[in-house]
Amino acid sequence: MGGRYRIGFDIGGTFTDFILLDAARSEISLHKCLTTPHDPSVGALQGLGELVDNAGIELSEVQQIVHGTTLVTNALIERRGAKLGLITTAGFRDILEMGTEQRYDIYDLFLQYPDPLVPRRPRPLTFREGSRSTPRSPARPGRRPRVAGRLGGRDRRPPGGSRTGRGR
Repeated sequence: MGGRYRIGFDIGGTFTDFILLDAARSEISLHKCLTTPHDPSVGALQGLGELVDNAGIELSEVQQIVHGTTLVTNALIERRGAKLGLITTAGFRDILEMGTEQRYDIYDLFLQYPDPLVPRRPRPLTFREGSRSTPRSPARPGRRPRVAGRLGGRDRRPPGGSRTGRGR
């Protein structure tokens, strides 16, 4: 890839970290600024401006900018964020507790797994599927809007559309 300058930055829970590569001189510059939790883009754009100002270059000279974030990972670990629900086919309500293929230490008989992100109680909407993933017995009429309402959402089915998206 051509171009002299490349920037990478990572928005974390407390700090946003930046690195500027000057490919022509094989040098890197590091910068750090506070993350702005109410709108992470504010801190990222401010830090980006500070980084290029400190290097004495214009943002237009930068060939590539690569971005990463740990905000979502932190929200999952800390159990913050939107309320979640899980809609499953009938008979699979307990799939999260079963934890298939999640064996951290198969010889530890006292291993404590973290609680599932979706508690067992908000998993009430079930339906049956046929062999080609087509609904055989859809959820009871009126059930989907009530479940979505309990999660704070609303029924997002298109007007005149069915639960399967295939019309009436």
